[in-house]
Amino acid sequence: MRQPSRLCVITTHPIQYMTPWFRALAADPSIDLDVIFFRELNAAQQGVGFCKAFQWDVPLRQGYASRVLGVAAGIRSVPQLLLRLRRAIRDSQPDAVMITGWNEPGLMAAYPLMRLLGVPVILRGDSNALRPRSSITRLLHRMLLRFASAIVVIGKANQQFYLNNGVPAARLFAGAHFVESERMVGMADAHVGDRAALRADNGFGEEDFVF
Repeated sequence: MRQPSRLCVITTHPIQYMTPWFRALAADPSIDLDVIFFRELNAAQQGVGFCKAFQWDVPLRQGYASRVLGVAAGIRSVPQLLLRLRRAIRDSQPDAVMITGWNEPGLMAAYPLMRLLGVPVILRGDSNALRPRSSITRLLHRMLLRFASAIVVIGKANQQFYLNNGVPAARLFAGAHFVESERMVGMADAHVGDRAALRADNGFGEEDFVF
């Protein structure tokens, strides 16, 4: 019987919309998943940008194997992060790693580290070709994309971003955004009888188009 492929996901912190994706990957018998988080946020840290401290009402680290490196964000923490990430990768011994973009210095530094460790990189990011960028930013993107052996594409504009930055089409593979369909359908079913009352309470008519 074929052994499952060992996959490590490298990402910044537990995020509510990624959790269902990790659980789905962990449930696949062909994948042995290990998620490596740089840090885990408390209520105050989670609330940055929302103007209010809070914690998500769903468990973010259940249903899949994970570890937290305990390293803060910022360029000054990169040396410490690389040491701990190197140790975690050697402990896990993955067949490949998936890195979720490059939105902070630690993620950017993970690409050359994986090259030094000889671990193939799968990239999954959200960037798209619709946003104009400076020549320096485009050069940085091209440099980072060269570290990826395969890239998961989540839409036409995302695919065009990679093609515009010189990635061969053979390295692009179709993917999707994270949607916890079962949870959303369950919530809709639970409130299906409240449709008319919810519309009336919020000033909408029966035929109004409402999100």
